Amino acid sequence: MSLVTEPVLVTNHSLIYNRPRADKWDQGITSIAKNYGATRFSIVTEALRSGRYRAKINYLGKCDPGSNESLYLAPGQYKTGLMSVSGGFYPHSRGSREIVIIVSDEISNQSRRAEKEHCMDNVRAFEITLKSADDTIRKVKSILEADNKGKVTYVTKKAAVKAVKRMLVWEAAHTRIAQIFSDTISADGTVTGAFKTNMETLYFETSQLTQKRDDDKWHSFRFDTREYRPYCASCRGYRTDVYEYRKMLMPELIAQGGVSPSSHSLIRL
Repeated sequence: MSLVTEPVLVTNHSLIYNRPRADKWDQGITSIAKNYGATRFSIVTEALRSGRYRAKINYLGKCDPGSNESLYLAPGQYKTGLMSVSGGFYPHSRGSREIVIIVSDEISNQSRRAEKEHCMDNVRAFEITLKSADDTIRKVKSILEADNKGKVTYVTKKAAVKAVKRMLVWEAAHTRIAQIFSDTISADGTVTGAFKTNMETLYFETSQLTQKRDDDKWHSFRFDTREYRPYCASCRGYRTDVYEYRKMLMPELIAQGGVSPSSHSLIRL
């Protein structure tokens, strides 16, 4: 499986707003990955004729980032199922005018950029968690294979396992991953189920940091506070007797010239 790196253009707004916690004015959606998995490996020791021990890593299966989706809304006009009452927005009822949003090329392009940021956040989360641990396991595996050619051995099986565990901890790119290696490899070399659980939890929690973009309003597209009433509305296809048209506006921080944080600065352990 793989993570998406480019959001997909859609003309069906319900594909976006029918998601949990989504609003009728949302312009895009990017999901957190599902069906991901940590690297599968074991530590194997070999008893030599000399009475000493050698150790190696048995690489059983690579990590998997899982899969997700990313959508953004095409330019156009979209019914929202909402109506405006005294400045507030409520579910549309018969006899009232339904709000229709007008999505310009500029808004659609900004939505694409916003969802692209979420996409790259997810990729970054994978790279610094599951893939980082996988890289460490592969590196230590290679070191051990080179050491075995050089006849590096240990007095006891426990010492051989301890050496491998120490190498994994030492080579880990981050202290949190090092701690997971330390906590989930037993003295006899068993890689416990806690390795999978803890690494996958770390990946999930790191991916969730992308939500800060929305919490901090970098992706908060807005209705124009003014109703859009084009000149000669009927002859241009607008039905202002049935619908209330609202232009979508840029997120306020973007409109003020702000620059959304990079994935490297936001997605960190």
